[in-house]
Amino acid sequence: MNNCYDNYEVRIAVDHTQVIPPNEWGRASVEIESKKTWNDGGLFILDIDRMPTGPGVRFAFWTMGPNWPNNGEFDILEGWAGRGADELTLHSGEGYDMSVVLNETGVLPVMTGVWKKYSNGIASTNCSSSPINDAGCSVNAPNGTFGQEFNDVGGGLYIAEWDKENYVRMWVIKRPDIPVDITQVFV
Repeated sequence: MNNCYDNYEVRIAVDHTQVIPPNEWGRASVEIESKKTWNDGGLFILDIDRMPTGPGVRFAFWTMGPNWPNNGEFDILEGWAGRGADELTLHSGEGYDMSVVLNETGVLPVMTGVWKKYSNGIASTNCSSSPINDAGCSVNAPNGTFGQEFNDVGGGLYIAEWDKENYVRMWVIKRPDIPVDITQVFV
């Protein structure tokens, strides 16, 4: 792993100088884990200029409670080689369902993604997860929100707003589409 700190930017890259013998299993993965915990919600913003792409790549940014799956998990960014769209997922204990997604007034849908469908064609609106069934409820973001297409526009932001008692909201915003009020404060 190669880390470089410059202007509050972090670069993470695999070792590309060592030759791996043909009978060995690929390169080691890289994982960053926060030492801080958040128990009361918060606003989480990940600003990416360029994400890894290519064969065998899996890239993710997610949160997880201490007693999985009962305390839940939400995947803000998740994808793998060949995908062009982010997959946002909420994993929960029993009883959480997203069959009806309403806006703040409680009347109209606000989701701009598409529900991921299980192999049987049913939308993944049941968020319950278990060690056996780790599906959760997933939304496929629009194309261009993951991989090379995302890199081609200069990256962008992955944002999650967590209100512990009420909701988790997530956004993927490509760099050219970042609102001015966000760029003045965060970017």
